[in-house]
Amino acid sequence: MHEQAQARVSEWLARPANSPLCVDQEMTGVTYDILSATMFSGALEGGAQDTERELTILLNSIGRIHPFDVMNAPDWLPRIGHGRGYRARRYFEAEMEKLLNKRQAEEARGVPLPDDLLSALLKASDPETGQDLTRQDLTRQEITSNLFTFIAAGHETTARALTWTLYLLSQSPEWEERCIAEAVSASDDPGQWLSEMPAIRAAFEEAMRLFPPAPQLSRMASDFDTICGVNIAPGTYIYIAPWVLHRHRQLWEHPDAFLPERFMPGNRDRIDRFAYLPLAAGRAFALARFLHCRKP
Repeated sequence: MHEQAQARVSEWLARPANSPLCVDQEMTGVTYDILSATMFSGALEGGAQDTERELTILLNSIGRIHPFDVMNAPDWLPRIGHGRGYRARRYFEAEMEKLLNKRQAEEARGVPLPDDLLSALLKASDPETGQDLTRQDLTRQEITSNLFTFIAAGHETTARALTWTLYLLSQSPEWEERCIAEAVSASDDPGQWLSEMPAIRAAFEEAMRLFPPAPQLSRMASDFDTICGVNIAPGTYIYIAPWVLHRHRQLWEHPDAFLPERFMPGNRDRIDRFAYLPLAAGRAFALARFLHCRKP
């Protein structure tokens, strides 16, 4: 991750002076480079631009609610506007299939597998029986689905969080200086960075409070339940908006202000478990109870 970030910064420094830079695109690019390096040992670098573009289209189409969905229309009924997402998914699956074929062919020739996520999936074994899961349980489709899950979970959300963090720091000279000072004085051991750079971590968390990467969450009740006297039937959808929750005036002082000190050591532990959830939480009903039972 450090190497990929340094390489991106070197590209910026080589640009002509005062040339404009689209930070959002750059954060998307560096996040993709890191995923490619850690998951596939850089094997996707050749088609990075195309893959990145198609992945963005696919991520934008996931979870989009169509009126037919609200009316419980059958899945075979075409949803207008979903075509681009479907084509992007097919492109992604084809790219993952080619990469999987290449890696398995190398394995068959006795080529040592690189230490990355794809190799881990190919070598997966049951911790209790020791059986090879790739040949016993994990199908090729399951392997590609796992790869997509990691990419989808770590690509767009991280890029958006980095973009907003940099923007907010650019509007706060005091915190920008503190973060730069921490980065300059940090040791060469990445394992120490979380403890050595509390201001950077606090700025990042405060940025995700104001602009959560997952601004809306939804869960469906699998059984009957009651939330503060309200009966919940199976199949009921519960929608929670971290964007609203993170700016709730009963939960946060000066909720619209960028104040990273909220997340500095000593303050972070006083934040309620369900008052801050930029990347969702576990049990949705516990969260719903928290929200519904608050005094008006």
